[in-house]
Amino acid sequence: MVFYPDNVPRAGRLQQLVNSIANMQTDIEDYADRMDNKNKDIRPLIDKVLEERGIDTLDELIEKAASQLSTEQQRVFRKVDGASFLASQLYTDIRVRIADRGS
Repeated sequence: MVFYPDNVPRAGRLQQLVNSIANMQTDIEDYADRMDNKNKDIRPLIDKVLEERGIDTLDELIEKAASQLSTEQQRVFRKVDGASFLASQLYTDIRVRIADRGS
């Protein structure tokens, strides 16, 4: 190791962390692929059920449900929904990076 030539245990730990991150990246790619496959299977069913109930989009359903909540419940929902949005953005970013890496 270039960074810690005089500290073998530290160099070993660094290598463990590198390997751990590589494994996590592989796991994320696998989960992302599975999510994409599930979404392809499930989304048409969700859209059909929504259409049967006169709801055009999933966002419309979410807003309709949120409007039934108390003010405090809406505050908590918005907080969770924001976290879900960030997770979704992260997922999209990971998918783009994976696609770029394959090119």
